[in-house]
Amino acid sequence: MKIIGVDIGGTGIKAGLFLDNKLVEKISTKTHGKEGLSSILKSLTFAIDYFLKKNFDVNYIGISTAGNIDPKAGKCIYASNNLVGWTGFEIKSFIENHYKITCFVENDAVCHLYSQINKKTFNKNIFLMTIGTGLGAVLYRNNSVLYGKDFDLMKIAHTVVKENGIKCDCGQYGCAEKELSATGLSINARIVYSRRIKVKELFALYAKGDENAKKIIDNYFKEFNWFLNYIKETYHPDLIMIGGGVARSKNVFLKNIVSNCEIQFLRHSGNAGLYGANKLVRRNVNE
Repeated sequence: MKIIGVDIGGTGIKAGLFLDNKLVEKISTKTHGKEGLSSILKSLTFAIDYFLKKNFDVNYIGISTAGNIDPKAGKCIYASNNLVGWTGFEIKSFIENHYKITCFVENDAVCHLYSQINKKTFNKNIFLMTIGTGLGAVLYRNNSVLYGKDFDLMKIAHTVVKENGIKCDCGQYGCAEKELSATGLSINARIVYSRRIKVKELFALYAKGDENAKKIIDNYFKEFNWFLNYIKETYHPDLIMIGGGVARSKNVFLKNIVSNCEIQFLRHSGNAGLYGANKLVRRNVNE
């Protein structure tokens, strides 16, 4: 079976070709999500076309994407301002009409979860968070995803972790979605350094012992650990899984996380979304 897996984030789109469940090639491109729907679709089709132009006889396309996703309809019910125009867009219909290939679509946090589930974790109650431009969060209980109302995954990502914090697209201030994401780290770093600073650079400064970086990271993990404790006390997961671009600084997280719950970092590093999109297809076609 040949599957194209696609992972759509606020800043980047990854696509990979899976042959018999093995990732054999991948590419990435910028999402241009703040430029509107046409720009997102241009990037999306570029990524998919890369493989189709090589004359691969692709059987399915699986898409992992940020936003509240109705997986049956393959439609985005709501997306933040990181993906302008994505709200209300019928992703599945667009892909199937454009390529004449069966497509399955799911929220990125759910796909990250699917990429991790195995015989050891199948029967566990799991909380997974993926930390990138935004923050995805999903609960898996009794072998099922808790979708919540309107596929909002129970709005766990919109738990307020900082009073009077950064304004979130949902209208609240201090949501985990903003405060614990790369967006929140960058905003707080810019205030301190008076210039644009990427998360990768911030973690590098922290590793060198920079006092300003230490203050920012210490404050970040104060909120992060509060959030983990809230999740533990409210939802009682057996296991907490952490992934996403920000969490690639695994050593910093291991040094600063304080939790009495079992913690795992996602397998497949930055490709968990692709593996999840592949797994999404296989779950739907029962292979």
